[in-house]
Amino acid sequence: MGLHPILYAVVMVLDLLQFLIIFYVILNLLIHFDVINRYNKFVSKIYEMFSSIVDPIFAKIRKFIPAVFGNVDLSPIVALLLLNVVQYAIYYYGAR
Repeated sequence: MGLHPILYAVVMVLDLLQFLIIFYVILNLLIHFDVINRYNKFVSKIYEMFSSIVDPIFAKIRKFIPAVFGNVDLSPIVALLLLNVVQYAIYYYGAR
């Protein structure tokens, strides 16, 4: 028995959100280690676009989990874990 098409679409959106979070973290690391220049217009636009999508999610998580060890932010890891839990719940309960 398969997954309902609406639930499948939700799972696909969650997959896309996970990809965006991973790409945002990689882009953020490259910017902070000066591998790419944030003042480049293309990089700046990409960073702003991903930041506008991902930062509201991180802000809600940061309310509960403060930064540890100074500037280490665990909110992307927590967001990815929560998205995986939601996907697992959709697969488990949606396939019935």
